[in-house]
Amino acid sequence: MPGDDDAALDSAPVSTAADAEAAAQPRPALPASRCDWQRQALPEHRAQVDVATATLLGRFDQGSTDAQRLAALLERTAREIGDINGAWQVRSLQLHMGEVYVYPYFEARIDTDPCGHRFAKTTGSQRRSGVLYPIEGTPDRLAFLGAATVNEAPPRAYDPGRPVETQFPGDANSAGWLQRIGPDELLMVFDAGPGRFEAYHLRR
Repeated sequence: MPGDDDAALDSAPVSTAADAEAAAQPRPALPASRCDWQRQALPEHRAQVDVATATLLGRFDQGSTDAQRLAALLERTAREIGDINGAWQVRSLQLHMGEVYVYPYFEARIDTDPCGHRFAKTTGSQRRSGVLYPIEGTPDRLAFLGAATVNEAPPRAYDPGRPVETQFPGDANSAGWLQRIGPDELLMVFDAGPGRFEAYHLRR
């Protein structure tokens, strides 16, 4: 409430020169391991970050309209990542048991993170959020480590210690990558495995 904010301001201690000097000091750097996605990721998740689009194209038949939409996105040339912060529209294209399913657009957002960027799909029943990390020697791709959730469940961080057998929709690690495929378009791919993966098409 505005009244509560005003009261907090009235009761706040007066800043001193020592406080100002302390605030001006540089903040300590994050531990190197905090932003090293390869050290955090399990081997199967590192493979999901490294998977090539040509490999993904070979995992499904392109006979349906939805499959052709997915193939067209995967065939787009990757561009320099550039500025990706801000609001996006995002839709999911899912490969499951040989069939491709395309869903409507929902809302997503990308913001700056100490390790790179932070992505979150913020509406829809199936959501995903996590950190996008630079990949050394690969300027046109970012690594993604995060987790999938459902509905209004709070976002979850990537956790390599989360037992695989407890992972179910809404409580699962998620790994993949992001590429720019147009001036106002991004492509993300997650959780690529035998006969399945999910892609996000982002636009604005």
